[in-house]
Amino acid sequence: TTPDIACNLNSRPPALVGKARAGSTATFEWTPWVINHKGPLTAYMAPYEGSLANNNVSKLEFFKIAEQAVTDGKWATDHMMADGSKWNVTIPWDIKPGTYVLRHELLALHFANGGIAIGPPGPQFYIMCAAVEIVGCGSAQPEGNTFPGTYKQDDPGLTYRLYGEDIEKAQTGGYVGLSILSILPILYRSSGYEA
Repeated sequence: TTPDIACNLNSRPPALVGKARAGSTATFEWTPWVINHKGPLTAYMAPYEGSLANNNVSKLEFFKIAEQAVTDGKWATDHMMADGSKWNVTIPWDIKPGTYVLRHELLALHFANGGIAIGPPGPQFYIMCAAVEIVGCGSAQPEGNTFPGTYKQDDPGLTYRLYGEDIEKAQTGGYVGLSILSILPILYRSSGYEA
């Protein structure tokens, strides 16, 4: 329920605005990652008007543009580390031009549902946001939800027992991603494009 879930501590809006063409690639880069902080990666976008400094990011409506959980028996964080701590996402090619907050979330599940026997139980959210002006000729305006307000504490995607569940079960549907169980649309898909 904390507004920090929107864009990290104090949920301050990004200070600078970048520029990107619809359909281009955005790369999120982390410092070297802790190997036991395993979990899914997601990316969201939220439109805003005027100066971002005058907008409350916890009131913006975010829609999901990319998600990755388990592929080839490895968590998304493992793939990210193998890629130099980088994760690439595609900005939807048919999105309406305008200014957006691009929100990246890394969900570490090592403490979810008790997890390792140290520290308080619960997942750890690592969030970064960027402001970007999207140029193009699209018209799509997906519906979204606010952060906070999207997740519930008992969502199965937040309570997955990382060290007590079979990774193969996660890969074949045992890990139920947050988007499936929350009120947020499963994944924005523009026609002809899949994240």
